[in-house]
Amino acid sequence: LGGGQKELGGSLTNSGQVVWSAGSISVLNNASTLFGSIENQPGGSWDVQGDLSINQSPANNYAAFRNRGLLKKSAGTGTASLDLPFFNQGTLKQLSGILDFGRDLSLYAGTVVFGVSSNNFGRINLAGTASLAGSIAVELLGGFVPASNATYQVMSYGVRAGAFANTNGLNVGFGRYFTPVYTPTTLTLQAAATNGPNA
Repeated sequence: LGGGQKELGGSLTNSGQVVWSAGSISVLNNASTLFGSIENQPGGSWDVQGDLSINQSPANNYAAFRNRGLLKKSAGTGTASLDLPFFNQGTLKQLSGILDFGRDLSLYAGTVVFGVSSNNFGRINLAGTASLAGSIAVELLGGFVPASNATYQVMSYGVRAGAFANTNGLNVGFGRYFTPVYTPTTLTLQAAATNGPNA
């Protein structure tokens, strides 16, 4: 997907590969004549390659982005925004910059992966409720191994409901694992050393 502004008034279902590199998307849904939504199916990949935006019009929360495949932000050190209800049942990879969801974010299922490199790490921001219960993981990028006790504030939210249930993906090898530290409005990952260099 490239070019300028795009308007979506029906359901967009992806089972292949979407590379979104330019332009913004307005999802139009009034539950009467317009029924815009985005469905990323199992096996589908939606790659956000830049600091781009999806918004809903009107702002009534009828439109939604449902991810059952892979959604990732792989480029852009600034902010990309998905300002509509987002439901994750697949894999959400936040590898670079900030992904701002604006509204409520449902991570009851699926996996969230945060990328960490020597000069950047993925962050998720939202003003509403972050509903957490799925899996969390870290992907080290570019051969980077963080120092023990290094911290990365990977999430900022208005309210948190629950916590990630599966943290196995925080053991990243190379002698490092991450511990999640929750506050009422943030999630920070703290690196620590394991007993072995490649554990």
